[in-house]
Parts: sequence; C-alpha cells; structure tokens
Amino acid sequence: MKAVLAALLALTGSAASAQVVDEYCNDYWFVRNQVINAAGYCFGSPLGQAIFDNSDCTPGPVTLSPEHQALVDRIAGIERAGGCKVDTSATSLPIPLLHLRLQLEDFAMRDPDSGFGCFGYTGPGFMLWAGHRESGVPISEVTPGDDLIYLYWAPEAPPGWTYLDVKRDGEPVGLGWTNVSVSDEDCTQVAG
Repeated sequence: MKAVLAALLALTGSAASAQVVDEYCNDYWFVRNQVINAAGYCFGSPLGQAIFDNSDCTPGPVTLSPEHQALVDRIAGIERAGGCKVDTSATSLPIPLLHLRLQLEDFAMRDPDSGFGCFGYTGPGFMLWAGHRESGVPISEVTPGDDLIYLYWAPEAPPGWTYLDVKRDGEPVGLGWTNVSVSDEDCTQVAG
C-alpha cells in the first residue's frame, strides 16, 4: 500500500495526491468500521456516531467471524502502512453514495493493487444487490452506457460475484454486488 500511495503522490502532484490518499484512507476507515458496526460495536467518536447508528449497539468488545476479522486486520494494516489519519472528530466523511454503502450487507475493501474499468457498457441492464445473493436487497441498477469500475476485493465473495461502482456521465450513480459477467466485448473501452 505504501508503494501504491507513493506512486500516486509522485504521479499526481502534492494537492491532488493528498486528495487521492485521503479518498483511499476514508474508504478504508469506512469499510473497517462498517464491518465492526454490523457486529454491534458502539462508536464513541463523533465520526463513528455520525456515520453509524449506535441505537442497536452492544456495549463492550464485539466478536467478528474469522473472515470479517481477517478483512478488518488487512484494512488496518493497509491504513498503518499508508499513514492514514482520518479525522474522527469530524461529523461527515466524503464518500460518494454513502447512503448506498450503508445498505451493503456484504463488505468489500478497495484493492490497492488492482482494478478494472469497463467504460461505455454495451450489454443489457442488470441489478446490483446489497449482498452477494440475488435474494437480497437490490440497491442500484446498471444501464447501457454506464461505466463499471471494479476496484474492490472481498475475501468471502462466492465465485462469480463481484462488487462494483457505477458512473454515468462521470458521476457516481450506483454500487453493489453482481453475478453478471462483463467481458471486454461488453465495453466500448477497457482499462486495467
């Protein structure tokens, strides 16, 4: 992660690079805390209380599944290596589509080492789900012409399921889980 952040700093210049690093750090903080929130953690920081609902929390330590503990540990390691310092005295976090991210039932972390983009998707529309199962809650929809961004990794996703972000005209419009396979032929342009 440190090498990735250093490369981003070198390529983008100081002001823009700080923004990219902050974007990654904010995202890692959010996912790590989203996992422990789902386990019933009670947040004490202003940011934790502003983002997550403490009304259903259980005082004391929380127990995570082995998969969730591994995800939290991996994210914490990336945060340490990247020197992430999220301001937990704040009461908001600049994450696009936060209201949709809060609906996720299954979690994914931003992969610092890889990514794929399908720009100008040409296939049929499909739903994106809150979790990696079609019996869950649909939270977004992909339509022809959208840009599909695959930047996330999930250790517990079943084979064939992936998490993606959706942009339309350069603006974030959706996110979620899908088991729809998108090939290079379904895109007017690919990256990654």
